[in-house]
Amino acid sequence: MKLSVICITYNHERYIDQAIESFLMQKTDFDFEIVIGEDYSTDNTRKICEDYANKYPIKINLLPSEKNYGMIPNFLRTFKYCTGKYIALCEGDDYWTDPYKLQKQVDFLEENDEFTMSTHDVDILWEGVSKKKRFYPNYITIASFEDLIIKGLFFHTNTMVLRSSAIEIIPEWFNKLTGGQLALSLWALREGKNYHYNYSMGVKRKNLGGVSQNLKRLEWLKKNRFKIIIFFYNNLKRELNGKKDNIINMKIRYEYYNHYKLKIKLFLKPIFFPILPLYRKLWGKHILSQK
Repeated sequence: MKLSVICITYNHERYIDQAIESFLMQKTDFDFEIVIGEDYSTDNTRKICEDYANKYPIKINLLPSEKNYGMIPNFLRTFKYCTGKYIALCEGDDYWTDPYKLQKQVDFLEENDEFTMSTHDVDILWEGVSKKKRFYPNYITIASFEDLIIKGLFFHTNTMVLRSSAIEIIPEWFNKLTGGQLALSLWALREGKNYHYNYSMGVKRKNLGGVSQNLKRLEWLKKNRFKIIIFFYNNLKRELNGKKDNIINMKIRYEYYNHYKLKIKLFLKPIFFPILPLYRKLWGKHILSQK
């Protein structure tokens, strides 16, 4: 099989049909499969997926679950069932808009062996707001592992097409991560480069019930951000056996610096905050006296 589309989905009954339709509309000169990891939804997501799988039994491979795995474990279990030389990603509440998206990205990767991933711009669609907002990151057309760390590049999952060989063996500790975009990007680019199309070929939906907008989760992530980042980069460094130590160590030092800088700022704030109004008042009088 030339390509496998991975779609992980949980409680996406309002969106999953649009996602699947955007996969089915793809015009390619190669065969591709759609592998759906349904993660024990509590709404009608599974029923909708079953209807599509029954209608397109050759095209769609539905992997229902009898328990809720969570985002990363569900992705990893779904990936194991893929047979494609390339992997395209799109979560169940996102969708593609360009019918030639897969053809373009696969053609490029077929012709350029040194590239292990391809991405593109994406439109952001907020739930309840009809107007889309183009996501224009500070992307460069060709990006390396080092560029992702130094320049802070970020790729939305529904823009990614990767070589299966680049992510064939994913470390077990990935299961402990809270998000997969950056981790998967860096893992895919550890021995290759990314080619980015500077125009949109899909839509990233930001919905109120989505994982990225869950307020409790966002608060937890904010509180534990430092631990999560250090855990990831320490494990990544260990996995790469010294190949990227310089850049990863630089990133770790940078994160430690920012973490303790923030801690000092929060510690000093209660001390200096009460006297700030007086300081500003006195400083203002000082400035006026100089005129």
